[in-house]
Amino acid sequence: MKILIGSSIIVLSALPCVAQVIVAENGRTLDVGPWTEPQIIRVESDTGLRSLSRQSCVVKVGNPQAPGGRLEAQNVDLLYDESRRALWVGAAGGSHFVLGDRIYGVHARGTVRISPGTVMTQLDQAAPIQTVAARALAGHPDQLTVSDQTNVFLEFRRVFGSRLLNPEAEGRAELTRGLSSLKSVSVDGDEIRVSSTNSKGDTLTLVLSKGFATQSAYVNAERLLVLLDARLPGEPNGWVGPGDKTIESSQGDIKVRSCDKDFEFPNVVGGTSLGNGFRAVVTEAGNVWVGPWNCRLAVLGSRIVGFSMARDVRTLLVFAGPLEKIPTTNGSVVAFAKLIRKFEEDLGAGGFKETRRINVPTLFIGDDLTAKSEELVVKELRCDESGLSVLIAANRRLDTWLRIRFDLNLEVTSAEVIPQPRPDRRRSRPL
Repeated sequence: MKILIGSSIIVLSALPCVAQVIVAENGRTLDVGPWTEPQIIRVESDTGLRSLSRQSCVVKVGNPQAPGGRLEAQNVDLLYDESRRALWVGAAGGSHFVLGDRIYGVHARGTVRISPGTVMTQLDQAAPIQTVAARALAGHPDQLTVSDQTNVFLEFRRVFGSRLLNPEAEGRAELTRGLSSLKSVSVDGDEIRVSSTNSKGDTLTLVLSKGFATQSAYVNAERLLVLLDARLPGEPNGWVGPGDKTIESSQGDIKVRSCDKDFEFPNVVGGTSLGNGFRAVVTEAGNVWVGPWNCRLAVLGSRIVGFSMARDVRTLLVFAGPLEKIPTTNGSVVAFAKLIRKFEEDLGAGGFKETRRINVPTLFIGDDLTAKSEELVVKELRCDESGLSVLIAANRRLDTWLRIRFDLNLEVTSAEVIPQPRPDRRRSRPL
């Protein structure tokens, strides 16, 4: 018996568990079957455990563009909920769950792929389930090659960062690898939890909404501050990370999550070139800052402040973050995306500027060594309850540094020459 489905002709046997062949107009063939006998499995759903019927087969995919029309064999699973007439068919293995009347498959190969099943039509309900499975394969043949547009793709690296995914591969090529396997997929009310294990055995759990938006994340049982949505294509786009760093505060070093991005700007020959990189930083308390990546950062009062030298290496630039905080729970992804959009709009319109510019030599009038120095470098920041000190090295000075003192309102309160402090390994960090 032959059935015409769209642009595909499906050749079916009268028996439901024997082979079937799908031939598309472009010459591609899917040699399907035979299917195994049904087995009952239990999967998670938004209403508790659900019983599904599962059958498996081998699908040989023919590619007319390949030499000799070579066939590639792939294992396929068919999952069926008879009470709701819901069907899922796709690559074997992985995990599955049910939301409402739809079955979903979850696979990991670099990225996590969530593939939705089919809610059967009235026409489907009168046909054998293998016939409906063939229709699904005919309508979505790329389901087996993980490129079907109905799939949802999640990138764990956008939430956890490369070093949490592969903590033992730092500095080696393996650092860029994505997720290799899943540990578990569970459904808890309105949340979907997708878990994997990194090379150290840590459990990385991504918590999604029913619409597959990133809600929160955990490393083992410890909640992780989430900045970027795991769903691809990712917005905001092009920000690399996130990573864990530390910055100065009056309470000592505090941990922050940070992301970096290089921006393209018009050049003199009419094209574009990568300009200076920028960094976005968020503390566990929700303080935020976005500015040049080469700034030294500290928490001053209730906001993050960055310091760097201008291109003339004699002007100190101050970049103060906003006083407002963003939520650090389920709303962090949306709030961070809004912050980044505003920053990128300001940057593109030329509206992003430093908070203050301070000509350093003018603070040390009469000091010839500072006046003659061709290069000033911000070396350290020191915080206390009443303000912050910026320690600057000058290339004409040996064994002495410049110290500029700021109050909580970023007003300069003093400027003096001090002996060069002893090296402090704790302060040899990039931030």
